[in-house]
Amino acid sequence: MAEVVAVVASIIAVVQLADRVSALGYEFCGKVKGAGREVTEMIATVSNLRTFLDFLCRFVQADENAARLPLFASLCQADGPLKECEKLLGEIESRILLKKEHSGKLKSITWPWQWEEMAKKLKVIDRHKQTFTLALQGDIATTTLAIQDTVNEVHAFAKEGRDATHALRHEIRDSKIIKWLATTDPHSNHSAARQKWEPETGAWFLLSSEFGQWLQSKKSLWLHGIPGAGKTILCSTIIESVQSRCNSDEICAFYYFDSISGQVEKQTVSAMLSSLLAQVSATTEIEPEIRQLYERCGDGGRTPTVHEMTETLFAILRKGRRMYLILDALDECSERPLLLQVIEQILQLDGDIHLLLTSRNEYDIQTALHSSVTVVSMEDKRVDPDIRIHVEQCLLKDPKLCKWDDKIKDEIVKELVSGAKGMYYFQCHIQSV
Repeated sequence: MAEVVAVVASIIAVVQLADRVSALGYEFCGKVKGAGREVTEMIATVSNLRTFLDFLCRFVQADENAARLPLFASLCQADGPLKECEKLLGEIESRILLKKEHSGKLKSITWPWQWEEMAKKLKVIDRHKQTFTLALQGDIATTTLAIQDTVNEVHAFAKEGRDATHALRHEIRDSKIIKWLATTDPHSNHSAARQKWEPETGAWFLLSSEFGQWLQSKKSLWLHGIPGAGKTILCSTIIESVQSRCNSDEICAFYYFDSISGQVEKQTVSAMLSSLLAQVSATTEIEPEIRQLYERCGDGGRTPTVHEMTETLFAILRKGRRMYLILDALDECSERPLLLQVIEQILQLDGDIHLLLTSRNEYDIQTALHSSVTVVSMEDKRVDPDIRIHVEQCLLKDPKLCKWDDKIKDEIVKELVSGAKGMYYFQCHIQSV
């Protein structure tokens, strides 16, 4: 604030002095000999300086403007051009005043200045005015650039705001699409299966050559077993293993057909397709084909048909992104002919598709799959370690059976494992012992 006051005071002092010099010049104009050229030049130069400084004075008096003129302010220092202008104007005024009486009348009719001397002073004043002008232009350019930077920052901020708003709308729309597709929740079946899982079980399959080849090559697997063989639990183990291996460019989607829980909607092909598309959407950026499906259905206003969802899923699978699809309990689907038709179409697609299926070994499923997939039977000696672990855990956790003699328990384990033939659950058998 003090610097602004000092600059304003310096400018006002020069403006007032310029007014007085100009007024004196007008008194001489046309009244004394030899004054024509000198007086005219003096008045023009001093008036130009005065007009320029008067404008600056009014401009600088606003604090926010003064801060924008650092170059000009530096010229107003004690040893700067503004002080020199004040000194030169003072010298001109003093010489003219010597030619006036106390009454104000001119003492002689001759001009007190030689042209060379006057021209030199006027040239210096004019040069300083040009310096002031250049400084002002520099300050204005700097301010303009600063304003432009600010404008650019505002534009950038506004763009970020628009982008954020667009992203939020995009995210909201995506969540609506996923919610629209996720009519059933396979994760509840997955969680239930994991609760029944015994540690170390399923290792026989995860370490098998069939599983290793399925992970790396575009082969399809069909695991079949009798009721109670633990197909769903093994399926949940496979899903956990695949998910832990997937990188950001790979997708693992799964579905559990379920006729036991009484949820009819979990037994349909439509529910399976919708769930797979929802999982694909939740795992990565929603595919354009899914957005188009949503829009064709009136932005989620109606349920897509099986044909629409099948074509959408096939279009995504054809893109070549590695996709692990795991479907459990095909035999529990209420639309098996349609399901097998969809599976057969998937098996014929070009793409990095790894399809794994589980079910009972029923004729229609076997007929549709046997020539196109690698078959793994769970009625296999490799399953015996899992059965042993399960039986031992049953004997250990049951409040009555845990009290039995160890020899009896060992005999029970031996007999049940040898006679299991792939059947995993033995609660009913143990209770009948």
